Order: sequence, then structure tokens, then C-alpha cells
Amino acid sequence: MNEDLRNDPVFREWAKAVQEDVVPKLRNSVLTMTIAPDGEPDIKIAVELGLSILLDKPILVVLGRDRTLSRKLAQVADAVVDVDWDELDTSAGQARLVAAIDETVARVAPEA
Repeated sequence: MNEDLRNDPVFREWAKAVQEDVVPKLRNSVLTMTIAPDGEPDIKIAVELGLSILLDKPILVVLGRDRTLSRKLAQVADAVVDVDWDELDTSAGQARLVAAIDETVARVAPEA
């Protein structure tokens, strides 16, 4: 591709939306929580994770049994929580996930 992507009007509109919407939300967040991606790369997750790294946000990855955690994502994750998707339909499963989130926040962002 010879043409600079930054000159593409569609890209410029998307980049502006990310800068005006996603970046402020991430800046104001205590941490970034993401479900471990599976299959083809998800651009939304990639952008959010990249921005989270650049903004030095703690990253919590939720890993379902049907997912695999890439080596690089494991390196940047502050915490990985294994979940059973069926268990999240129960109050005990939800409580376990909330406890893991609370523990992660207390450990990696104690000022929050």
C-alpha cells in the first residue's frame, strides 16, 4: 500500500471517534478487563489493549475454557481469571468473578 492510511477519510473518522470516545473512557477507568480473544484478531480488542498498555492501565483477562491465552497477552496481563461460562449464569459464579476483579484492583490499582 503506497497511500498513507492517515489520509483515508474513513480511517480519519474512525481514529477521531477512538480518540474522543475510547481514550477518555480508558483514562478514567481503574483497569481494562477483556475476554481473551479467540480466532481471528478482533480490532476493537487490539486497539483497547494497545491503548491500555500505552496508558499504563492494569489489564485483567477473562479466560474461558474455550479460549487460549497467547504468550504475549499473558505477558502484559496483570491478572488472568479462568471462568466457566455456564457458571457465570449462577450467583456463585458471578460472585467468584467479582471477587477476582476486586482482588485484582486491590493488588494492581490500590489507589482506586
